[in-house]
Amino acid sequence: PGESIALLSGALPEADLPSTWAALGAEHLRRGSAAAAIPPLQAALAAAPLHPDAPSWQASIADAAWKRGREEEEIIALEVLTRDFTTGSDWAASNPDTAAATEAMVQSRMLRGIERLGRDLALAPPGTRAQRSDSLSRLLVAWLARYPDAPDNGSIHSLYGRWLLQHGR
Repeated sequence: PGESIALLSGALPEADLPSTWAALGAEHLRRGSAAAAIPPLQAALAAAPLHPDAPSWQASIADAAWKRGREEEEIIALEVLTRDFTTGSDWAASNPDTAAATEAMVQSRMLRGIERLGRDLALAPPGTRAQRSDSLSRLLVAWLARYPDAPDNGSIHSLYGRWLLQHGR
């Protein structure tokens, strides 16, 4: 990926690079090379954080981390997604036409992550629950901070309450 990014940087106009890098990352993901997908997606985000597709690029980074089995990297990517692409963010101000659709995408991606981590935690052997438990807690806190009045919050609060009780918090 590093060589591809460097080659493209020297061959294309600067304005075309973020979309090209994102397409390269998407192609790596499509071909099953999640590790190779992350650097070009990160390069696209760094070069154009206000691009209309930036939230999708960030979600793809989370997906790539999940496919690699890198739970911590996925959680970080989802935290960035919920923090940097909110309705009151600079990104939303620059992209008012796509902010509502993006909000739905972020909400859906967060719920999928919470549901999956909740299932994984329930099925995990006792010795491996601590990290998954902390990851789930971070996602739940990010969700509740972003969507304090969401209709799904009854089940989210219940899940988080069970987590807190299980850990004596």
